[in-house]
Amino acid sequence: DAHERVGAGIENTCLATAFCPPEFTLGELRGVYEAVWGAGLDPANFRRKVLATPGFVEPVHGAARLTGGRGKPAALYKAGPATALHPPLLRPPAEGRPS
Repeated sequence: DAHERVGAGIENTCLATAFCPPEFTLGELRGVYEAVWGAGLDPANFRRKVLATPGFVEPVHGAARLTGGRGKPAALYKAGPATALHPPLLRPPAEGRPS
């Protein structure tokens, strides 16, 4: 029951940022959603949705973190002032779970 409540809670609130360090990459935030929901999320769509949600995250200017991947270091973010997500980040449909 608790797992389902957290899964539902991160759809509509900023609860997922509480599972991240004070400064985090969007990949780390996406990892929280993927772990709780048990499903992979498209990185580009996730980034677009998170950054389009007012007050969800705020950039940490001048900071970046090497992630071990190729390319430039990932930008760092911190939790924003919002408490509710509008629009919500909806989990992908899963077989056997009512939508």
